[in-house]
This record gives sequence, C-alpha cells and structure tokens, in this order.
Amino acid sequence: MKLSILNACKRTRASNKRLSPTAAEILLQAGNKEEKQRMVDYREISVVVQGPIIRQQLENGSFITQAVCQSIRKKLPGAEIIISTWEGEDVSNLVFDKLVYNKSITANRIYMPFSNIDKLNTVNHQIITTFEGIKKAAGKYILKLRSDTALTGTGFIEYYDKYNEYPKENMYKEWIVFSHRLVSLPTYNVNKKYGLPYNICDWVFFGLADDVYDYFDVPLVDTFHMNIRPGEKYPRVEDNFGAEQVLWLECLKKHRHVEIENAADRTDKTKKEFEISLVNNFITISAGVLGIKNLKYGTGGYAAEPYLSHGFYTLSQWERLYNRYGGGTVRIPFRFRDVIVYPVYQFKDYLIEHSTILNRIYSGIVGAVRKTGRRH
Repeated sequence: MKLSILNACKRTRASNKRLSPTAAEILLQAGNKEEKQRMVDYREISVVVQGPIIRQQLENGSFITQAVCQSIRKKLPGAEIIISTWEGEDVSNLVFDKLVYNKSITANRIYMPFSNIDKLNTVNHQIITTFEGIKKAAGKYILKLRSDTALTGTGFIEYYDKYNEYPKENMYKEWIVFSHRLVSLPTYNVNKKYGLPYNICDWVFFGLADDVYDYFDVPLVDTFHMNIRPGEKYPRVEDNFGAEQVLWLECLKKHRHVEIENAADRTDKTKKEFEISLVNNFITISAGVLGIKNLKYGTGGYAAEPYLSHGFYTLSQWERLYNRYGGGTVRIPFRFRDVIVYPVYQFKDYLIEHSTILNRIYSGIVGAVRKTGRRH
C-alpha cells in the first residue's frame, strides 16, 4: 500500500548547496579517555527547535521551551538557534537567533498501533516545522530538537564520529543514503512485540546539514485519505504508516526501491532490510548518553533507557547489527544492563497478558529502579 501524499507540497532544494566539512575543519580534543574524540566546532552547528511553544512552568520558574533554548546556549555556546513554530505562538522571553512562523494546518486523527487509542496525526506538523527551520540554517551541522527537549550534554558529538566504518558488500552499501550516519535516539527493536519496520525515533537528529535536510525533504501526507477499516472512525497506523515510518520511508524512496505493504509488514525480508538501513544511516544512543532530557515526558517514550523500555534496541544490539551489516569491527563489551536487565524487563510483556497483580508489583519495582538508578 503506497503512502498517500499531497503532490502540491513537494519542495525543491535550495540552490546554495552546503558543503560537507573537511577533515581540517574537525577539531581534535584530548580528554581523559584513551582515544581522542573528534569534536565539532559549536559555531558550525545550527539548532532547529521545532514545534509549538510550550509555556508550561517548571520548578525553577522558567517554562519548558524557554528552558530548552537556555540549555542550548549553555551547552553549545556560539551555536545558531532557530525556532520554527506556528503563527500566533508567543515567543517572548525566548533566546534565539532566527524565527520561522509557519501557517497552521489541519490534520485527521489516527489510532495508535494495535490499540483503540486515537491521537492527532502530527506527521505534517513535524515535516513543516522541521524542514522550514532547516532551510534557514547556516551551519555545516544541524541538531534538530523538539520544543520540549533540552540539552544536558554533548554526547551526540562524541558518538557522531565513533562508528565511521561502512560495509564493503554491495548488497549492504546500496542502503547507504547519507554521507555520514545521523545520531538519534534508540527505536523499537523490529523483532520485539512493539517493533515496526522503518520506525526511526524523530525526537532528535544530529548530522551534516545536507543529510538532515535530505531526511526531512519529503512530501506531506494526506491524513484525510488513508486506509480506514469498515465501521471505524479513524485510520489505524498498522493499516497505513506511523509518522516516524513516513519520514524514513519517503527519504529512502528518493534513493532506492523499498518493498513494504504497511506499518505492520514484519516479514523476515522486511525486518532484515530495515536493520540494514538502520545501522548504515543512524547511530542510536540513549537519551542520557546522547545528552538530552525531555521536559514533558521525563524518562518516558523515546527518552527511556533501552534496558528499561518496551523493546528498544540496546547499544549492544545495535553494535551487533553494525558488525553484521555496517562494516563494523567493534568489540562488544559485556554490559550488565543490556545482557541481564533488558531480557528480565521484557518479562513484563508476559505479565501484562497473564497476571495483573504480578504486573503491578513488577511495575512498582521497575519504577523505583528508574527513579534511583544511574543512567549509562
């Protein structure tokens, strides 16, 4: 089933094509670690803060989007801050360098995967605010953030250049889209219960400006003309595609042919091809290591630690795929949280289906671990 798109919304690339940075433009910084890590000059980074301005107050007296902008100034001094939001939003008391107002749009609702819970289908909101912000960026690198996601560190820069090997086999090389892998948060393991092929977390991206531009230079979705089951009010993700899938699939289709029926297409071939595309185009790192904190959801959603999630790829799992399909030769160390805690946590799915009481007890224990445990 092909995605329904609005042809009128197709965009063309700006003529002033950005050039990828040369090796001379990447600074080497010596740290306490054995290996020196390549560091990007903060002045070469454009940070696109996209979405509505969230004025919910925090304990320190600031509001959410205000805290986001302040965190960028603190962690990335000299970086360009671009706010891309909607017409009518109040941007007073915000720190930024450029402002993009976008016209409001309408959207249909959609049932979340394998449930009767519906929510607004915001895929076009994501595309518009992000892409319009990117088009104003002057930096060689782009960091894309939601308007509710603050910086706590710069781990995304360290990991950006940590996994830079690529496969020699043509069957894997043909899945490479970007000139350098983008850094993002972990996504759901396609071999687990909640995993959907080509679902890439869309909360955060860091990479070369041309690559991030390419990712979001996709057509809008006609959310009012999607597949709907007889007798139901709204379309379902599993009969169509989720927002995260739309972004990656439409980007991929500009470069190669992709075979997939719908969001729930989980054939062995589809799962394998997705994992090949994943490790050759993305480096997925947990929120704590990457250096972000969602001020709205805390450690929920994609901000959850993979070993305390409902099936995210752990770093060890990503590295195995990297060695198998991405040309990697890394030695994978024993990680207690990945090897022991992660499988135990997955037992929660069994408890949900078979024992309400045990599930409540188990959830309480895990909740305590999340609050007191140290991030890795």
